Amino acid sequence: MSITVSDADKGKIVQQITSFINAELFQVGHADLSENEELLFSNLKRLKHLLTENNEIPPLLLLEIFLLTHGTKHPPIPFILDWLYEGALEFHQAEGQYPFERGLGFTAGRGAESGQGHEFKSARRINFVQRGRLFFWIGCLNKFEGYTVEDAVNIVHLLHERQSPESKRRTRQPIGPETLLREYKAWKGKGVFNDEDITESWERKRPEWQSLFQSLKQESVTLPTPSKQVKPIR
Repeated sequence: MSITVSDADKGKIVQQITSFINAELFQVGHADLSENEELLFSNLKRLKHLLTENNEIPPLLLLEIFLLTHGTKHPPIPFILDWLYEGALEFHQAEGQYPFERGLGFTAGRGAESGQGHEFKSARRINFVQRGRLFFWIGCLNKFEGYTVEDAVNIVHLLHERQSPESKRRTRQPIGPETLLREYKAWKGKGVFNDEDITESWERKRPEWQSLFQSLKQESVTLPTPSKQVKPIR
């Protein structure tokens, strides 16, 4: 299932997303984004892109934005709070006679199956959050650093394999470079790289990536060279 947003509300929601990103994630003097803030930024950009394409939003995306926003101690986004309120209100008015998740737009099961809707099964199948983050970095390396998609995939895969032990424990299954390349090419979120916010995000993260590249070189890892020249970000 999905959440349907009216044309009248789409502009207001996009403005809320933009205001949140500028005030909370790109504010002057803000330290480097944490891993969860990076995930939050990626999900907000995906939501913004979906709103420009159609009126349907997956409820799992809204739930993840809420969890990441609250977990990183940022103020709630009004639209997300409205979504939670409507679901809670519908559940309360029905006196609990149907699964709570139905009011949030999830596919609700019965009895022991409640909460096991298609949205979560699909997310488990493609490891949604982890893949989305990897796709984001592949796209940035391709657009801003001039690497081919194939080389960008190999670089991101190398760095992914060297992630922290805690991050590896959160990853349910390994992913090979061939699978990563195939799934990136099929990814429908590449339109986010047309937004100006991505440029500022990469400018902030570029020093960190340069440091990661240097650490790979110190390990005698041969990295591909960019296949094309790109214009400086600034």
